[in-house]
Amino acid sequence: MKKSLLALVVLGSFAGAAAAQSSVTMYGKMEVAYQNRTGDANSLVQKADGESRLGFKGSEDLGNGVAAFFQMEHKINGDDGSNNGDFFEEKSVVGLSFANGAHQLYFGKSNSPIDRIGNNIGHLSSDLAVKTSMGGWRNGAYYDYTSGALTAGVAITTKGGAAGNTNSTVTSPTNPAGTVTEGESGTKSAYGAFVKYAPANFSIGAAWQADKDLAGSGVASGYKALLPKTYNVWGVKNEWLVVGSYTLNPVTLSASFADAKFYNDAKRKIWQASLAAQVTANDKVFVNYNNIKTQLDSMTMEKQSQYGFGYVHSLSKRTELFANIARVNSKVGLTSSVDSSGNLSVAPDSVNPEKFTKWDIGMRHSF
Repeated sequence: MKKSLLALVVLGSFAGAAAAQSSVTMYGKMEVAYQNRTGDANSLVQKADGESRLGFKGSEDLGNGVAAFFQMEHKINGDDGSNNGDFFEEKSVVGLSFANGAHQLYFGKSNSPIDRIGNNIGHLSSDLAVKTSMGGWRNGAYYDYTSGALTAGVAITTKGGAAGNTNSTVTSPTNPAGTVTEGESGTKSAYGAFVKYAPANFSIGAAWQADKDLAGSGVASGYKALLPKTYNVWGVKNEWLVVGSYTLNPVTLSASFADAKFYNDAKRKIWQASLAAQVTANDKVFVNYNNIKTQLDSMTMEKQSQYGFGYVHSLSKRTELFANIARVNSKVGLTSSVDSSGNLSVAPDSVNPEKFTKWDIGMRHSF
């Protein structure tokens, strides 16, 4: 009897230890595609840069509805196996969740608020620009709240930390190295918030963020006077985005609108719409469209539109074949030049607008 009781105590202690162990999952995706574009000097290439992933995530139950968690995700170029950026640059966070996951507080590199609600269904050639600001913030603190179909959150980075510990800016006479370091005097924190409601057949969302993009704010004021008033040599000051979608099986209609303000007071507006249809259990098609317009004062600096079409065929739950094609029409583009003193000059170009078609065909497998 004593031996049986002792055995139960020992087994119970091991069971308790096992319950406290972290659960770790490895996941990822491997993708390779053939891509081509008219109007450039390249022939058919094998690419899909950065679309392959390798990630690890895990959690540990701390009791009373509290858990610790982490996630690390790395981007890979599937065509040659090389790294796409630094290791685990896509995401690297550690944090705590409370009330069985309703509240999450975490730190590191993660999606910015605007990236949390994006609804672009395009991919590779048919991928659409739906926003101008950064998609991922480094050196951040994040809080998420989830209740049923409602998700909301806020985020803030260290001063100068959103783009990285040492990130590139416009090279200037007062800043020849062209870098600004996290925490450097004069840099600012990025911050923002988002909310999204997504029940069964529709979704709506809104987000706002101030990137404090150092490509604009980090340039010395004396050097700014030497630069022309063009949007692309300045960073994004802030941007807001609204999104929505509605599904009436087998069709889903989605749309979004974004408005960004640059440090030289130029404004960039982007709107996009898409229509997707699950035509069979294994086949999906979609069409999409976006329009980009940048203005400074009354001058149009950029005007571009894109039409896209995509097809996805599922061989299984994890394996897909896909094809995309898009037509880009830049009615007003930009030309740049550098004078003898090394000063950059960028101006609108409506004489030689850029028009081209791009397409791809590829395969991906998730695990």
